[in-house]
Amino acid sequence: MSLLGSMRRRLEPPQFEEGYDDFDAAASASLGGWAAHPFNSREGDFSPGLIDFEICTALAHIGARSVLDFGGGAGDHYLAAANVLPRPPAWTIVEVPERHAVIDGVTYVEDIPTKTQFDAVITSGALQYVRDPMDTLAAICSVARCGVLITRLPLCEHSDDDFVTVQNAYPGVRIPAWFFSAAKWRKEFLSSPWRIAWEWEGRTDSAKVRGKRFYYSGMLLLPR
Repeated sequence: MSLLGSMRRRLEPPQFEEGYDDFDAAASASLGGWAAHPFNSREGDFSPGLIDFEICTALAHIGARSVLDFGGGAGDHYLAAANVLPRPPAWTIVEVPERHAVIDGVTYVEDIPTKTQFDAVITSGALQYVRDPMDTLAAICSVARCGVLITRLPLCEHSDDDFVTVQNAYPGVRIPAWFFSAAKWRKEFLSSPWRIAWEWEGRTDSAKVRGKRFYYSGMLLLPR
């Protein structure tokens, strides 16, 4: 690394800032939020990634004809399904209004539609950014008929507790971000109507917080 690159790296804030007791404390140190970083759809210029193929594999396994995508952003997962699956499901995305895109075949909503059932619910890299992750998970599970797919979930096998940080996500955007104990997360499903049918660890995608390595993992939940 060049001297200039080394100096720039030292001046940059850490990706995750620690030392916050709860979500409210982290929120008070936040700036902008996701609404401050809107984006446009990549429809017409899109190449599916590994996570997209994982999602498509799970949807094909479930045989999903309707999908709720919590925190689905610009619709990348739908675009992957439209490219990969013979028949893409009807797709609804829960997202803040500033991040709604215009995509044929996609419906955007601001809140979880609790009176509607979907064959599958997916959420990728979103649960760690909400105030109450477990309450949100319960809400999305309540509208799923056949399966729930979670990806990019920061889990650690060597942490006993969940804790919150402030993530420097983009220039001018600082947001609260949770990290989860893998043991506590799995325990939630011991008495749940959902079981962990498939779980994987994203070894190439991780973050080191509190001296411990957290891997962005995934799991497929199926009814018991």
